[in-house]
Order: sequence, then C-alpha cells, then structure tokens
Amino acid sequence: MNFKKLAWFYFAVLFLFLAVGAGKAFSFYNELHSDQVLLSPGQFFWMGTDSLGRDLWSRLIVGGSISIALTVIATVGALLMGVTIGTLLGSSSNKVDRWGLSLVNIFQSIPSFIFASVLCLGLQNAFRTLDPVPNSVLSLILCLVCTHWVGTARLVRAEVKRMRAEGFVMASISLGASPVQIWKAHLWLYIKRKLFLLFGFLFPSVLFYESFLSFVGFGLQAPLTSWGLLIQEGWRNLGAYPHLTFIPMFFVVSTVWAVNTVFEVSREEVE
Repeated sequence: MNFKKLAWFYFAVLFLFLAVGAGKAFSFYNELHSDQVLLSPGQFFWMGTDSLGRDLWSRLIVGGSISIALTVIATVGALLMGVTIGTLLGSSSNKVDRWGLSLVNIFQSIPSFIFASVLCLGLQNAFRTLDPVPNSVLSLILCLVCTHWVGTARLVRAEVKRMRAEGFVMASISLGASPVQIWKAHLWLYIKRKLFLLFGFLFPSVLFYESFLSFVGFGLQAPLTSWGLLIQEGWRNLGAYPHLTFIPMFFVVSTVWAVNTVFEVSREEVE
C-alpha cells in the first residue's frame, strides 16, 4: 500500500471537510437542542449530539479548524524561537556556547507534560486580566512554543557550528564579513532548506500537546472548542456514548499519522 498517497488523500478530504463546512458550522456549532441530547448519528445530526444537544458534526469542523490553526501558529513560533537561539549559540564563543547548551539540556530534561501543564496554568494566571477566551488562546500558544523550540535550537546550533568550520565561511570571516552577512550568504541558505522538514516533525507533536492540554483542562476554554476539548467532553459519557470520544480522537490520530507519513517520505527524498 502506498501510504504517502493515502496520507495525501486524507489531507484532501480533511481540507474539504474543514474548508467547505467551516463557514456555516461557526454560526451554529454552539446551538443547544435540549430535546435532542446525546443522539446517535442519524440523518439530521450526521455524527449525533453531545450532552447539551449540540451538533457534533459542526463542532468537529470548528474544533478542527481551531486546533490546526493554533498548531500552525505555535509550530511557526517554535521554529522562529529555535532558529534564533540555535543561531546565537552556534555563532557565539565556546564559553557562551557551553553555558547556553547546558541551559538547553537542563530545559530539555524537565518532564515535558508536567512542564507544559504547569506553564500553561502559570501563563493563564499571568494573563488573568484578559477575558477567558483570549487568555486561554494566548497562554496555549505561548506554552506550545516554549515546549517545542529546544529540538530546533539544538539542530540549528549544530549546523551553524559545522558550517562555520567550512573553508568558504572561514574565508568570509577572514575577509571581514560581518555575522549578518555570513548568515545571509551561507548559513540561511542551508538552514531554510531544513525548515520545511522541521515544521513537519514539530507539527504532530504540537497538535498532540494542544489536544492533551485541552483534554486536561489547561488549554482552550468555552465557548471555543477543539478536538482536545471534544475528547474531554465525550470522555464523561464514554461508556454509553463512545462515539463522542472516538470520533474526535480519530481525527487527531489520523492527522498526526498523515503528517508524519508525508514528511518522513519527503525527508527520505531530500536525503
């Protein structure tokens, strides 16, 4: 079986699922139908309703749009932070580099799920003057960025160190080229080819963390929704209505699998 084609087919279906339905879904995904609570999938409610009578189909569309948008923003932020820190460490003196790398190692040794939960809760308290919705969105994005920059920073630092030892870079330094000129002329041209693959490796992890934090109550807050929040809401009725949990869980797992498959094949082709 060609898993890459299957993954691209999933992306196409997911794009149609989100793009076509998002416009209408945003207008009624929070509508309550008190007389139609916990319905099974049927003709009118394609995927049933939740414990408050809300349409699960529209909530999946809105939740998926929000989850993927937050994941993209946080992944780009983590890449920017990692590239910046990695470049600074790789271009600095050996003493500064050793101290910086020691701090990165300490940061990386902290249990990730515990750190993410504590950090997200701390950021929400720090931004408590904001309304709950923008507070939860901003806190979640910053938390995801702060927990996913380390791998990029280590990789970029190693590449910058290696590139600075190349003869053409050392020649540029001896001719008086500034660090900015060296970065633009040599380092950036090489690193930017890696960013696409780095994005692909970070995206699944960020999406998983976003879903996890929302599931445990540290992520997005109502009236917004996401795949993680939908899993949390369905978990309360798992025994009697398992589809409320397994349908959003299917989309999280499938999206993570599809991204991993596409970017793994792309990495092999690049190499």
